[in-house]
Amino acid sequence: MRSVLYRLLFSVALLFLSACSSSVQPHATWPAPGRYAVQWKAYLGAGVGEAVYPQFAFIDVYAQQRPHSVPQIHELVLLTDRGPIRAIPQGPVTPGPAHPNHQLFTLLTQVSGLPAGTYTFHEIQYVDEFKQKRRLAVGVWVIEVLPEAANALHEISHSVGATHFSILETEIQNPLPETITLDGLHFALPGLPVTSTMVLEQAAPDHPHSSPASLSDFQLLPFLTIPGALTLAPGEQARLAFLFGPDAVVQHERFVQLKPLLRYHIAAMPAFYSVAQQVYSRPFTDDTEIISYLHALPTAAYHSLP
Repeated sequence: MRSVLYRLLFSVALLFLSACSSSVQPHATWPAPGRYAVQWKAYLGAGVGEAVYPQFAFIDVYAQQRPHSVPQIHELVLLTDRGPIRAIPQGPVTPGPAHPNHQLFTLLTQVSGLPAGTYTFHEIQYVDEFKQKRRLAVGVWVIEVLPEAANALHEISHSVGATHFSILETEIQNPLPETITLDGLHFALPGLPVTSTMVLEQAAPDHPHSSPASLSDFQLLPFLTIPGALTLAPGEQARLAFLFGPDAVVQHERFVQLKPLLRYHIAAMPAFYSVAQQVYSRPFTDDTEIISYLHALPTAAYHSLP
């Protein structure tokens, strides 16, 4: 759970970098006061019995001065194509820096106990701080639960996302008594024809033999491309990067959440490992950019506030 909370703090920091500037161009006007939901494209993969952690982000716009109360979200439900699914908040909302007329905040939730299958949703329902039942569009989400349990590879370190949807990094160790062959990532981001290329990363020259304590212990270049699959003997480990493309697709995506499955096999037996969830959140540079984003949101991504 500690790593999940760390990812929350990381993504909040990215989303709220807009606080460094509050300039507004003369022609830019704030939209109607109320609550707006950030639109994500998300794929969360898991094995049966494994929880996933959807994270939602919101922007409240106020007619006058920002109120002193903190936004609240209770009784949150995912409105999926297979019926409503309860998502348990993992604590209160996490607000961003204070602005005079708007407030950004996120909420981390947990979804567990789902039967095997694929669940798609575009909207959530919840009760707000005014005891009102609300419904908001939150993008396009897919939760895929495989009928098998995820196998226990050892993930020594991993990335938590980035400001641009371009790369996922992980260091994997084979704890099994048999040799395994890594086949690559499995995921299906809704509406995005994204591919991933698996490559090896080299240790930085000043840490040639050390086990990494963090991603900063490694340099990204030069990559060593893996043609197809990679074999790991018992106890062997590899530092991997998965590069997402094509650029024409991924460079335009502002908010992406991804929890892919790492496919591998032992002899002819297929298996998978659940990779750590990634949050890709391109920050707003100033208030004008926030205003433009809010005006472009679908109507269903907004509701008024008392």
